[in-house]
Amino acid sequence: MKLIELNVLVSKRSKKLLLIGLIISFLFAILQFRASYDLASAYLVLAQEDPSKAYVSDETWYVPAARNILREVFGVNVAGWPYPNEANIENYLNTEHPPLGKYIISLSIIACGDEPLCWRLPGIIEAALLVIIAFFVGWRLGGFIGGVSASLLIYLDPMTTNLGSVAMLDIHLTFFSALTLLFLVYDKPFPALLTTGLALSVKYS
Repeated sequence: MKLIELNVLVSKRSKKLLLIGLIISFLFAILQFRASYDLASAYLVLAQEDPSKAYVSDETWYVPAARNILREVFGVNVAGWPYPNEANIENYLNTEHPPLGKYIISLSIIACGDEPLCWRLPGIIEAALLVIIAFFVGWRLGGFIGGVSASLLIYLDPMTTNLGSVAMLDIHLTFFSALTLLFLVYDKPFPALLTTGLALSVKYS
């Protein structure tokens, strides 16, 4: 009887710690969302003088490719942001990488509009979700301390903010890879295979 009571007590304590840890990691996730959003917004300063300069790093290739895929593959014309100043960019499809990352950008353009913050919104959301995923991985491997520490480390890593603030393929690759790790540590091989396939459908790495 005492053993059963002890197990119930441990179970209740574990649930409380899980709830507290989740609340903490959600707070980190909100802060992460804000950090990536603020950085994505800061890049708009580049567009005030010339809209074609709004593209940051490899957004120069991926966003036009997403826009062109909408037109060439799905027959959807989006009247939106000017193309960057690159030769033949209006026909570029980025076929050297798998298409899923561009599909995600395309969906954000359709849902939100063809403008920089809309291109970047999926990455901003995924960066925040990485903090939650890290908590569950850490919880599985190290309990409360492991979960909170993992989510904190992901939040504090500047690469999370940097990747989440631009419309590039790497944040989507990271997101699906993190989901794969999550499923693996919880002994879910089939969902892990699915998310591995999704990761490889974004970018070979």
